[in-house]
Amino acid sequence: MTGAEAAVLLAAGAGAGVINTIVGAGTLVTFSVLLAMGYPPVTASVINAVGVLPGSVSGAIGYRRRLPHDRRLLTLITLVGVYGASVGAAALLILPARSFSTIAAVCIFIACLLMLIPSGRSGAAPTTATTPTSASHAQAAEQERIPGAEGRRERCAPRVPLIGGTLICAVYGGFFAAGIGVLLFAMLKVVMPHVSLHGIQALKMWAGTCINGTAVTFFVLAGHVLWVPAACIGVGALLGGWAGAVIAQRMPRRLLRAMIFAVGIFSALNLLV
Repeated sequence: MTGAEAAVLLAAGAGAGVINTIVGAGTLVTFSVLLAMGYPPVTASVINAVGVLPGSVSGAIGYRRRLPHDRRLLTLITLVGVYGASVGAAALLILPARSFSTIAAVCIFIACLLMLIPSGRSGAAPTTATTPTSASHAQAAEQERIPGAEGRRERCAPRVPLIGGTLICAVYGGFFAAGIGVLLFAMLKVVMPHVSLHGIQALKMWAGTCINGTAVTFFVLAGHVLWVPAACIGVGALLGGWAGAVIAQRMPRRLLRAMIFAVGIFSALNLLV
């Protein structure tokens, strides 16, 4: 690998870190860059999964205080995530490369469609006049922002839809890392609509780390990892994640979503052609 190629991957990783902080699905960018640099689709997917792992771990650590206190819920998500990711990663290593190109294109289309789902806003709610009704709503909202409240609410999460949704996301994430954060967020929002945004984000980061970590373990044991490009993406993703917290407050989310949507569609069409 040349110095110019390393710089391109470092920049792509930084861009993915910024995008993941703001809207998610930043790994579509790094995957597209790897394809443009001539890496085979399967190799690019493995490099991508390894490269984004440091960002997933740091994100999960950042949201650790928002995780629910229900250990059974976390254990359930972890076990299902590890199992599903194992199935997806094994499928990636077993299926022919030509089949992966078609399946990966479909996965990219799915991830792009998921980009159209509103992710909500984490900013403070506007100030309104205080009334008995609004005060009770404000008190309930405040309870949702308290880490301990997340655990009490998430105990009521329906187990069967949660297991099914997590399993689907885990198989997808083990097979194709790009867009897993958006998919997890959408699934958790549907299965647990009563949970606050911070609680959803915490569970998303935890599940994503379990899924990505399991897939990377499979790839490392199988000897399919190219460490130099993966390290470039990983370092860039860490730097981009830090910068994303600042940029997220200044860049319109709709514009960024549109840009990633265009990149993803182009990559999917490129794989199919």
